[in-house]
Amino acid sequence: MAIPDRLYLMELFVEIVHLGTFKAAAQKLGVTQSKATKDIQRLETSLGSNLLNRTTRSVGITRAGEIYYGAAMKILEDYNELAESLDFVRNRLSGELRVTAPMLWGDAVLTPLILEFQKRNTDVSIIANYSDHFVDLFRENIHIAFRTTVPENEPYLSKKICEDTTVICASRKYFETREIPEKPADLEDHDFITFGQDINRYTRLVLKRESATETVTVGGRLSFSSMRSVFNGTLGHHGIASVPRYLAQPEIDAGNLVAVLPEYELQKVWFHAFYTERKRENSLVAAFIDFVQDQSRRQV
Repeated sequence: MAIPDRLYLMELFVEIVHLGTFKAAAQKLGVTQSKATKDIQRLETSLGSNLLNRTTRSVGITRAGEIYYGAAMKILEDYNELAESLDFVRNRLSGELRVTAPMLWGDAVLTPLILEFQKRNTDVSIIANYSDHFVDLFRENIHIAFRTTVPENEPYLSKKICEDTTVICASRKYFETREIPEKPADLEDHDFITFGQDINRYTRLVLKRESATETVTVGGRLSFSSMRSVFNGTLGHHGIASVPRYLAQPEIDAGNLVAVLPEYELQKVWFHAFYTERKRENSLVAAFIDFVQDQSRRQV
């Protein structure tokens, strides 16, 4: 007799004892009453003992039935615990995950998400390499690359994660002695902290409002090739700057920074998660991408 049959017969017997009739037990297990009757007879024959006393009105349990009932209950409980444990292991994420992202976004956005994900999935190890250069996922054996730029001529799959939007802002203290700009042209009269890789203190901003677009040239006494330095310049009351919203929004919410011309929209791009075809079915890769997508969009 096969093991599944034995488990079924134990379960059938236990249900008959609990419910008091063959009919009720058969209905609960999804079999016919005649099958339930034949199966119990088969069980008793295999054991060489009568387990139940049957009358036209009731079903009683024999001494042998009591012994079998106690053993069956123990076996069924152990089996259910085993099934639950295997299900937990099957659905528990584990393994090593290697990711890469731009320096600033990685520090400000991805690191807190990595820490939370690893806390929720303690069997997962994560190696994060932050670099502003796009790495070769195949050569570097990277599972996921988070980037705003789409690599050309590369066989990667991608999934949109979140928008990378920009906000113009300055500190409240800066505006204690300066007027808050009311239109894009007013920015030209302010100290604007610029960001760029070339030696130039001036930059052009393209601002959109509904269907209208305005372009202004802004500049000041400070320019950095590091966006973190630009952001620190605004916190230090040195001027207005255009910085990623994921940096500025917490300080705006705290009242330390003031959003300038919030009705205008600067150019925005999307962060993508890039991964290879061979990682498509990797449950850990899929779970982490979904987690980052969900959590980063909640922060917008």
